[in-house]
Amino acid sequence: MTITSGVLADAVKQPTLGVTPPSGPVASNFVIVYGDPGRGDHHLGILPRRAAETHRDEVTENAFTNLDPTPVFRKGTDTMVFGHVGTVSAMIDKISVGDVVYLAFFGHGWNAGDGKGGALFVGDGSGPDTNLSNRPGATNTGVSKIPPGKFVKSGAQVRLFACRSGYGSGSIAAHLAAHLQVPVYGYDNPNGSIFTNDPDVGHGTREYSKSAKKTVSPGNKLWLVPNDGSPKFKKFS
Repeated sequence: MTITSGVLADAVKQPTLGVTPPSGPVASNFVIVYGDPGRGDHHLGILPRRAAETHRDEVTENAFTNLDPTPVFRKGTDTMVFGHVGTVSAMIDKISVGDVVYLAFFGHGWNAGDGKGGALFVGDGSGPDTNLSNRPGATNTGVSKIPPGKFVKSGAQVRLFACRSGYGSGSIAAHLAAHLQVPVYGYDNPNGSIFTNDPDVGHGTREYSKSAKKTVSPGNKLWLVPNDGSPKFKKFS
């Protein structure tokens, strides 16, 4: 079974394995969540969940390669919190476990570049609490609602696998980093992102090609990467 890949968020050569040991409490929590699939032309089906599952498996095996590695997951000590979130409140509930050393979000995001700030489109509804954003609007919940006290005091990080999450002035990654006082990584390429089954593209050792296969198998490992370059995160701290 194949599903046409959806365009969603940046990516550099990533040769090192996760080597950043978390500090703080003896046990830490890793939180990986995925948002709603979207509607209409932006509907992504199960692809965000599959990409999040692939990332979860790589993080727990300390196999996510990146120039800035994810914190080391210590089996038997640390806990993986994984699941779907359809509202900002649901994301906060996941974070509320406390002692969070790592948070990753997979889903829709954007920054229009109009100076009003970027957003994570956590849900695909039209009611309150749908988006995480400092932009004005009834559907937006400000980043100040994310509790910074739930993250460990040293070694924590956040990664946003979403379109334009680190792009332009006032990105959602920049706003979260300023509020949480932890490093936040976001894609800073100007275009969207695409899903791929290619591990070389997924790990940033090869750029996504416009001539690449446009369908993916959701039954295999899946990565969400920029469709106009190699997976490169911009770090905000």
